[in-house]
Amino acid sequence: MIDAVLVCLLPAQSHGLVTINHTASVGFYRDELQKAHIPIFYTFGYEGVHSTNLETSLSLIMSRDLAEPNWRVFPAHAYVIVPLNQGFENAWFRRSRLQLGRQVLAQGFDFAVLDGAQSRIYWSAKGSALVFAGQTKNMDLFETSSSPIIGAQLQQEVFGYLLSGGYSQRETLLDTKIIEGSILKALNVFWSAPQILVKSQWNTSQSQPSQVLEELTFNPFDDLTLSFSHSYRTPRPADNEWRTFLFRIFSQSPMETQQATVQLRYFEPLEIDGFVRQLRFRGGQESEIGVQQEVSASLPVFDKLVFTGYVGHMRGFGGFAHDYGLQSKYDLSDWTRLQIEAASVQYDKVNGMSSWAYNVRSGLNFQLTPNLTAFGWLEVERNHRFEFDGKVMAHLSYFQ
Repeated sequence: MIDAVLVCLLPAQSHGLVTINHTASVGFYRDELQKAHIPIFYTFGYEGVHSTNLETSLSLIMSRDLAEPNWRVFPAHAYVIVPLNQGFENAWFRRSRLQLGRQVLAQGFDFAVLDGAQSRIYWSAKGSALVFAGQTKNMDLFETSSSPIIGAQLQQEVFGYLLSGGYSQRETLLDTKIIEGSILKALNVFWSAPQILVKSQWNTSQSQPSQVLEELTFNPFDDLTLSFSHSYRTPRPADNEWRTFLFRIFSQSPMETQQATVQLRYFEPLEIDGFVRQLRFRGGQESEIGVQQEVSASLPVFDKLVFTGYVGHMRGFGGFAHDYGLQSKYDLSDWTRLQIEAASVQYDKVNGMSSWAYNVRSGLNFQLTPNLTAFGWLEVERNHRFEFDGKVMAHLSYFQ
């Protein structure tokens, strides 16, 4: 598959500053049918700031398995930025601009590839308007489906509150109308410096919001961060269908999630992270509830040795699972690193499947030159399907 995108690279005499980079990787492995694969990945990047104040950017991703006949080419982005002013004296980076080509659209709950145009106009260092139009694609590299979109967003900071509101029309006939808004506030004048984020998205054809996110983050102490969030999410037509396939089958309502997260650095150099998450949706006549907890810790023993471990638990309408893992990284030299990982999980599913699964792998990373790296992995695993399964992987990467 090849995506066609119009790219204009300005002639050399108009270049003020140009950066070009390449990354090439090749590997080898055998699958469960003992078929050999040699995957090749190549990326090309170009960044140009020109004497005319235009900016150009291009990123191409190419891949191929030598067992297959064709290359796949994906332009991750390819755009031109036309500056409309020089910004403000106290905020030079707030420059009004027009951006044309393939680019990322990050607006409201949307994060997608946009083939089209975006223009952000600043009327002050604290206020701006964004207009956009074009075709959107999922972030999956080789997803072929696309959807038209057109919309606008206003953003203004008022008394320390960052307010944002937007409107867009999307889908095949631009007949889906979306309204969204958000409020962000950092209360630095209070103890623990809490930060509050509330944002929602409404489909005008529905009586309730289709997406909601509320989040509170604060630091009671310098080495302790706490975060609490609540979300209410509905799969949208633009969402990748295979990613939401099971949810669409079993759920008759949006999914509601509550989560609490803690980051503790009090016992330095030991770092501890943990979270508790609860998911709820209606399936049939009853509400289904899923719970997930995980605690992880990272401890540098010496300057060159780091241990990381975790313990997790999941329980839902499909069964339960307990998982455990340990990872160690050791720098054998300035150019060689040894990494060892071990993991196990105990699971019990509603279909009667109950077992343990194990995975152990070890590898060496080599920095052969400043631009050339290599690594090799040996992996073994055991589960309800394989008494023993082994993999060997080698990889060579060059970048410039």
